[in-house]
Amino acid sequence: MTPKGDIAVSFSGGLDTTLAVVHLLDHFERVHLNVYCNGFCVRVHASHTRVEDLRRCFGEERVICNTMSMKDILDGLLLDFGGNPHGEHPLVAGHSCMRAQSS
Repeated sequence: MTPKGDIAVSFSGGLDTTLAVVHLLDHFERVHLNVYCNGFCVRVHASHTRVEDLRRCFGEERVICNTMSMKDILDGLLLDFGGNPHGEHPLVAGHSCMRAQSS
């Protein structure tokens, strides 16, 4: 099968999303990895190490990484719900860390 077109995925850099990208590269010419930096977790750059590994294996032209800051949005949500903008709200901080998990 000849890979066709592009696809975008939300990418954490964990084993599940990395394996998904490997499989997607069998079917698509390019995979755009959307990495979300939330500003609450300490290892926000861990996913970029995995991006570099994928690029070494499959080529920079096939693995495109887009990093987006979500900190302002999450800070606004915390304030809207009476939380602390420094990540002390357990629901948002826990969800944010899952989004930026490292492997």
